[in-house]
Amino acid sequence: MCKIIKYTVYILLTIILLTAIYLTLTHDVNDKLEIPATSNTNNQNQGTKALDVSGNQEMLILVNKKNELSPNYKPDDLTKVNEYAPGRDESTRYMRKEASESINLMLADAKALGFDIVITTAFRNYNLQKIIFENNVLKSGSIEEANKTSAKPGESEHQTGLAADLSSSKIKYELNTSFGKLDEGKWISQNAWKYGFILRYQEDKVDITGYNYEPWHIRYVGKEFAKYIYDNNLTLEEFISEREQNN
Repeated sequence: MCKIIKYTVYILLTIILLTAIYLTLTHDVNDKLEIPATSNTNNQNQGTKALDVSGNQEMLILVNKKNELSPNYKPDDLTKVNEYAPGRDESTRYMRKEASESINLMLADAKALGFDIVITTAFRNYNLQKIIFENNVLKSGSIEEANKTSAKPGESEHQTGLAADLSSSKIKYELNTSFGKLDEGKWISQNAWKYGFILRYQEDKVDITGYNYEPWHIRYVGKEFAKYIYDNNLTLEEFISEREQNN
């Protein structure tokens, strides 16, 4: 009888031991085969909101027909730019330091790739813009017509020191839509954002910007903001509006 009891206990202990070993091995295997959580980085990038984009807020100053600058406005960090068209007013060869450094790098890179791109005008003070606009009114015949392509004094981005007009010797340094058809204009359109610039007046956004298509006019906003604006095909007005709505 005692032998039967001992044998039974031995069997039970053996079963318990084998069960414990089985459970342990199964747990280890499941741990090794466990599928890691799917990364949602791409989804997060796709769902990034304008407000989430970080950058220098100072570079987002909005100047247009509804937002004017005072006649005395002038940035205190204007720095000379390189690659300038010949015979232009010396006072317009400046941009804000951050923008100047970026445009110098961009045009140096473009030159190294064989592109012929220069700045025709960058910073303009209030008085110079007044002269330019009045001349355009005389040429076009009316204020309304001139204001489709030229800003009134106080309403020009050039006064911020963050805008520049580009051209090429291929079109005799003129400012017209043919620049956008040149390899130079196409390169700027596709690559300016990498240096913190956007094409300010897009062909399909005239109703938003208030100005005709200008493939030569670029505006510095900083790399982070420029990338978001470029990726989402926005104007500066739309980008700022998104940020305000998400705030």
